[in-house]
Amino acid sequence: MASGRQRKVAIGFMIAWLVFWAAGMIVVLFTFGGAVLSGDLGAMLFLLVWLAAASVGLVAGARNLRGLLFGEEKAGRPRPPPEWQDGISDRPES
Repeated sequence: MASGRQRKVAIGFMIAWLVFWAAGMIVVLFTFGGAVLSGDLGAMLFLLVWLAAASVGLVAGARNLRGLLFGEEKAGRPRPPPEWQDGISDRPES
């Protein structure tokens, strides 16, 4: 686990990143509205895909912030099951 100061810096950075990211999404949302009003199909499609991808990033950042605030450890890869050892060898004894 990170020290107290590192944890506070990480929390502050995540909050700033989420605010910056959400502000960018709001700007793109207004741009999307302008594209809808002007009827620009290419821009609407691009901005819609961008907003969907940015939403995934925003949710991931919010989960990371929740983990930092409540002290949850990051979920890593699951460990492989231990090697089965039942005392029987495949090799014949000589």
